[in-house]
Amino acid sequence: MWEHTSIAPSRRYRALLTVILGMLTAFGSLSIDMYLPGLPAIARELHADAAAAQRTLAVFFLGMALGQVLYGPISDRLGRRGPLVVGCALYALTCIGCALAPSIRVLMGFRFAQAVGACAGSVIARSVVRDLFDPRDSARMYSFLMLMMGLAPITAPLIGGQTLVAFGWRAIFVALSGFGLACLAAVLFGTNALGLLHNSAALPMVGVIAACVTAAFLTLRGMGLSPLHAEGAR
Repeated sequence: MWEHTSIAPSRRYRALLTVILGMLTAFGSLSIDMYLPGLPAIARELHADAAAAQRTLAVFFLGMALGQVLYGPISDRLGRRGPLVVGCALYALTCIGCALAPSIRVLMGFRFAQAVGACAGSVIARSVVRDLFDPRDSARMYSFLMLMMGLAPITAPLIGGQTLVAFGWRAIFVALSGFGLACLAAVLFGTNALGLLHNSAALPMVGVIAACVTAAFLTLRGMGLSPLHAEGAR
């Protein structure tokens, strides 16, 4: 079980930890706002109407809601690092799935799973601050994380729009996958350098996430939104 510690990292490593937590906090905003300029192109290429394209955003919010419930208790039980590793890996893989989606319903399914992965960063980053910093330093760190949450929605549409013009909407998800891999590397190697977040179990977390995502896909299938019925959306 995860044991709370209030030992803050030294000043030498605090900047690195701040960057890592800032990246993790930006997951949700980047995933929502970067692809918004591409919605008309998505609808056109996947032969869907505007409402169907907008549902890819709605299912993302559903996945974020599930992740909010999921990651808090599990990271308290299994530790912070394992859920972060699994969440970042799930996010990077599902971004590639979004980029390769052949239909709007497949895109919906991958967007849902993408949100479940993305939620790990925003939820657990705040928990790490609580674990490692005293109340005074925690206030500073939370202020920085709030700054990142406010900055990402401003810059993400600009980045997404330029990517869309230059490379198309699928490249947006490729870029998001690259960001996810960068976050995964930061969690794996950055926290290793800091000597933090080691008391965790990633393998049980894989099973828990897989079970939750499977249940979510079954729910989407019952709603008629399953990727398994993708051909019907063409």
